[in-house]
Parts: sequence; structure tokens; C-alpha cells
Amino acid sequence: MYRETRDKKYQDTAVSELVGALSGLKKYTETALQQNINQLWTNRVGYVNWVKITDWVADDIKIAKAG
Repeated sequence: MYRETRDKKYQDTAVSELVGALSGLKKYTETALQQNINQLWTNRVGYVNWVKITDWVADDIKIAKAG
């Protein structure tokens, strides 16, 4: 919506949602790494690298803030 309207409230909402998602993902990753090795192989998607995914979400926040 922000890209279409340039209304800052949509950008702020997107950033807020991404920050919340990053917080939840960090908690999930912390728990997952206590029970599994990183880059866990799964049959449906192949390797799952929680640390790299967390970095990607942090990058998404930077992109959303930049507009």
C-alpha cells in the first residue's frame, strides 16, 4: 500500500509488523537451535538455515524503512 499511495502510515505499519516478526523469529530460532543443528535438512524445502533467515528479515526491515 505504501508503494501505491506513499502514505507514511502504511510504511510505519509495515515496519512495525516486520519488527514484530523479527522478534518472534529470534525466539523461534533460539529454541530451534537448542534442539537442532543449523541448516537442518527437511524433505519439503531442503536446508533450513534459521540464522540466515533471521538476517533476511532484518534486511527486509531496512528495505521497508528506506521506502
